[in-house]
Formats: sequence, structure tokens, C-alpha cells
Amino acid sequence: MKKIRALMKFDLEEMLDNRLAFVYAVIFPLLFFAMSNWKNIMAQQTDNTEKLIILLTPYLSYVVLSNALNSVILMVYGRRESGFLKMYYFIVERRNYLMLAPEILFYFITLIECLGFTLLAMVAFHNLSPLLLLEVVFIITVIYFPTCGILSPLLLMPIKPPSMTAISGGVLLLAVLTYSYTTSFLPLRVLTMLNPTILTSDVVGNVLAPTLAGWGWVVGVGVVDCVIGYLCMTHMPIISKSQRV
Repeated sequence: MKKIRALMKFDLEEMLDNRLAFVYAVIFPLLFFAMSNWKNIMAQQTDNTEKLIILLTPYLSYVVLSNALNSVILMVYGRRESGFLKMYYFIVERRNYLMLAPEILFYFITLIECLGFTLLAMVAFHNLSPLLLLEVVFIITVIYFPTCGILSPLLLMPIKPPSMTAISGGVLLLAVLTYSYTTSFLPLRVLTMLNPTILTSDVVGNVLAPTLAGWGWVVGVGVVDCVIGYLCMTHMPIISKSQRV
């Protein structure tokens, strides 16, 4: 654990030197949320807790996805391509620590960002509900690590940095655009739930109207995502693979 804490401290210092990811993860969705709901905010509309959590769901999902992709996956990828990941590996001697440290750090950062986002929405819609804050903590805790897990295969791809930038941007755009996609076709439904934004929507749905089958889906997909992440974490190359493409 000391080695993980040391890596987390280094990651935190690096994050404070690069605030651009914060702009993408928080400021953009906050501005979009304000513009989308400006009339209701100005009308001093009051929403109940259920309506407010539904309203916040796509924005919270975006914050989680953006942090997992930009601040965890792409950060580890960038270190590998620059040669620093190999140096870190010789220090910590555990391949999975190289992913666990930023994942744990940005879990707490994502939680703080989402709670801050929620508090602003609560003030804007005149609903200061402690229950809503607890629901947000639970939702972020459930979806964050599966989101990191399902994005981890990007680290196994032998692609160059410009291609990774394009692919990661496409993944983020596709996930956001398919947020509200639903289907009754079972195999396709299983596949779509691998999309973190759709998984987030299902988690929120089961928080508001819990069913055994619904939570079975959510837990099952979450476990699969985490297993994928663990396998990628333990088999992740620590030297650049970009020369293969």
C-alpha cells in the first residue's frame, strides 16, 4: 500500500500541473447543464429528488467517463509511450499498481467533482436533499471501477499516440450519443450495457425503482467490466507498442 500511496501522491502532483482534464470533465458539462436548464433555473423551479437525479444522470456519467478515459487510461498510456511506465514498474515491482494508483486517486477526485456538481444543481433547483448526495456517492462508487475496467483494453492496442487520441475521442463521443439507447433484443442489450453511460442509466433506474432482475443485470455487467480491467491490468505492456503500427 505504501507504494500505491507514493504513486497516488505523484499522480496528484502531476494532475495539479495539468488542469485541462478538469475543464473537460467538469466545466464543459456544467456549462451545458446550465444552458440546457437555464429557463427552469431562472424560473426558480423546484424539482423533487427523483426528477433531479434523473436530470443529473447524463452529466454525472460524462464526468465519470471523461475522468476514467482522460485521467486514468490516457495518462497510463502516455507514460508507457514516453518510457516512464517502465521506470515506475522497476520501482513498485507490481504491474497492477501502475493502474490501481491512478484509478483510486481519480475515484476520489471524481466523487468530489460529482458531489460539487450535484450541490450546484441542488442550489439551482432549490432542493437541498442529503438523500440525493448519498445517492450520487453510491452511483459513482458502483459505476466508476467498471468504467475504468471496460476502457482498459485500449492499453493493449498497439497504436500510435495520434491514433489513440482519435480513438479515445471517438469512444467518448459514441458513449455520449448512445446514452439513451434501449433495446429488447437480449444479446444486443448485454452488449450495450458495456457502454458506461448506459450502465449508469441502469444503475440510476434501479436506485429509483429497484428490482432483483435489474440489479442482477447491473452487478453482472459490473463484474464482467472489472474482470476485463483486472486482466488488462495484469497483462498491460510496460514498454511502448506503438512501433508495431
